Amino acid sequence: MDEFLKNNLKKQLAFLLRQLESVDKTFLKEHPIPEKWSIHEHLAHLGRYQEIFLERIAVILKGEVPYLERYKAENDPIFYDWCRWDSAEIIEKAVLDRQTIIDLIGDLPKMQIAQIGVHPKLGRMNVEDWTNFFLLHEAHHIYAIFGLKHRFYITEN
Repeated sequence: MDEFLKNNLKKQLAFLLRQLESVDKTFLKEHPIPEKWSIHEHLAHLGRYQEIFLERIAVILKGEVPYLERYKAENDPIFYDWCRWDSAEIIEKAVLDRQTIIDLIGDLPKMQIAQIGVHPKLGRMNVEDWTNFFLLHEAHHIYAIFGLKHRFYITEN
């Protein structure tokens, strides 16, 4: 995979971690918008979503052009397990899983990068497209966290 994508995988997580440095740890689990996610819940979702991403890439790499349902955290009991963890534990696991993603994606030959998985709304996507989609999804949650941090509340999870 090209260095641009690998760098984005590294830098986006680094950006998130830097944003969290200045957040009061007592604020992480607060819900400034009733019935919307806290920063902690966004972190749990991002951590769990990395596991989902790795599972999806493994299925795609089998070469069978799988149809992959949309992931909804609210329907995933493991997401709620992640929510019970301490924020520091989530971050620690997320950093380890991100390195796994970087190592996996970075070592794939072009033939495997070209393998396809089908998203219900976006259609046929190769591994590079799935990785870009992963980064865009993550960026949406980083934006929400940024808004919560600055008390500028975004009304969607």
